[in-house]
Formats: sequence, structure tokens, C-alpha cells
Amino acid sequence: MRRIAISLILLSGSLQAQNGHNFFFSKEAKEDEKQVLEATFPESSSVSEEEATWPESDISPDFPELQIFDRLDPEKSMEGVKKARLLYLESVKAIKEGEHEAKALEEKINALPVQHEWQRREREQSLARQQSLARLRARRKAIGFTVKALEALDKVKNPGIMASSFYKDLKAKTIRQYVRLQLSTGNISGVIEMIHAYFELKESHKQESEPYRVLAIVYRKLELMAQQMKAEKEFNEYKRLKNENLLKFTEMAYGKDSNEYDYIRDQIRRDIMERLP
Repeated sequence: MRRIAISLILLSGSLQAQNGHNFFFSKEAKEDEKQVLEATFPESSSVSEEEATWPESDISPDFPELQIFDRLDPEKSMEGVKKARLLYLESVKAIKEGEHEAKALEEKINALPVQHEWQRREREQSLARQQSLARLRARRKAIGFTVKALEALDKVKNPGIMASSFYKDLKAKTIRQYVRLQLSTGNISGVIEMIHAYFELKESHKQESEPYRVLAIVYRKLELMAQQMKAEKEFNEYKRLKNENLLKFTEMAYGKDSNEYDYIRDQIRRDIMERLP
């Protein structure tokens, strides 16, 4: 049976060879890890861009014990959903602005005359640095909006609104945005918790392959951290969780009867035998 090397640049959903290296089973982190972390959660649902208005109401701060009734008020919960949607859209806008800035930098630098090859190389390197910083600033700004959107959604307490498709779709979209942004900046903080919150939103989310791939990526990074710290117990536990989620991803994405599943299962069997060096 032909073995198919697995690649983590799976935005297109395919498994490809990656220069003979394998992110999940190598002995150390690879330089191309950034590509792996950025290729997460392709969009699968939409949120209306249309504006909506709701009546404003509030409860007196003199009666804080009654705030739970205020939060249960459907109008108050709807205000929270509206606020979260606008914050989410600001997050999307921040990313687009970062890309526009990166494009403008490219056009500006390419417009400058070049007389020597060393000038061209120097400008390409300078452009790459400036674009990287522009995108990083945009992602950090977007993360701030996304966190605020999640906080606004967490304050929604009306059962009817929480059970609505719009609320669930908006929260799912915001969670995916948070995960993408965190991993694209090399940060895994809160990602595991967010994936489990994603599973709790809809039963169908547990049938998606992508969340398990994300969990496998995060546990792989934790495994490497435990290896560096010589923490054998944590190393073995993170390895186990990485392998469980990686196999689950492969099952959901390709099926148990696929060559991909057989390959990953064989890789995991060998990986289990390896201990902390």
C-alpha cells in the first residue's frame, strides 16, 4: 500500500508531502510551523451584514441583585448579540486593513528604481519585514475585537436567543476567528477551551474534521514544550491527546478505510513507542 505523507497546509483539505518532514512526528518544531498554524478553520457559515436596531433599556445600578432578570430580558440579550456582531465585523475589518496596508507597502517599494541586484534583495527583505509587522499589528487588533465579541456573547442569558441559529452561528464564527488569529500569531492560549465551546454549540460541530486538527496542532506544541522542559508525564499525556485528535481528524476528513487513515495510524503506533529523550 502506497504511503501518503501528510501535510498540515490543509486549507484546501489535501494531504501532501512536505519535504520529507512531518509536523506531528518530528523531533523538534519546524521553521515552516507558521504555515501550519495559519491554515485553520476555513469559513463555513455567514453572518448578516445588515444593521439591526433594538430598544435600549437598563436596570438601576441601585439593585445589582436584579441584574440576572435584566440579562434574561430578551431585549437586553439582543443588544448583546448586536454588540458582539459589530465587534466581530470590526475584527474582520482590522484584518482586511492589515492586508491593504501590506499591499500598499508592496506597491510603494516596487515603484522605487533598482540599479543593482543587492538593492533588489535588500528591498525584498525590507518589504517582507514591514508586511509581517503590518499583518501582526492587524491580527493583534483583531484579536482584541474578537475577545470583546466573545465576552459580549457570554453575557447573553436569554434561553430563547441562545438557542437561536443566529446566536449559535455568530458565536461559532467568532470562535473560529479567535482560533485562527491566535494560532496565526503563534499563541495557543485559550484555543483548547474555545474548541470545546465550539463542540457544545451544535452537535454537528463534533462531526467536523477541522476542530480535531486544531486540537492536534495545539497538543503537538504542548508536547514540544514538555519535551524541552523534560516533563515526562506531561510529555506523554500531550502526545496521547495529540495522537487521539490527529487520528480523529483523519477519520472525519478521509474515513477509516482510506490510505490516509492507515498511514496516520501506523505513524501513531511508532510515535507511542518513543519516550522523552
